[in-house]
Amino acid sequence: MKLAYSRKQSLKVLKILEEEVLNGEILHKEEVIRRFLGNINTPLQYLNSKKMVSGWFYSLKRRFTINHHAWFGCIDDSGGYGLANKEAEGRSAMTRYYNFMRGVGKRATFLSVEIKKKGLLPVKEEKFILPKPNGKKGKEKNNE
Repeated sequence: MKLAYSRKQSLKVLKILEEEVLNGEILHKEEVIRRFLGNINTPLQYLNSKKMVSGWFYSLKRRFTINHHAWFGCIDDSGGYGLANKEAEGRSAMTRYYNFMRGVGKRATFLSVEIKKKGLLPVKEEKFILPKPNGKKGKEKNNE
């Protein structure tokens, strides 16, 4: 296993992975480890390589968001990463994110209620007063 990749080598790997995803392939972390990092002999090498591949996938997420305006992420239950091109892949990704956000929302609400009950912080129910909407837009407003 190659223990360290230079920035230049990582950029080459990212370019290869990006092209594969654009061609419709689904990437798996284990497969990427085998292809680009070679044989792994110790648990420490495995953990380091998994961390490196996770960093590559994070970079790919940013590249696809910024450069291609596309969502890249985990699209199936087996840990495949790619672009959601099929209904089942899109449904799986949306379900995963919905469950994550629902759980975060429930925990935040639970924490808020607990803090209010214990009186740990001076938390009050506040009403947000928004300004009255202006029906006129941009140039129409200036012309009058």
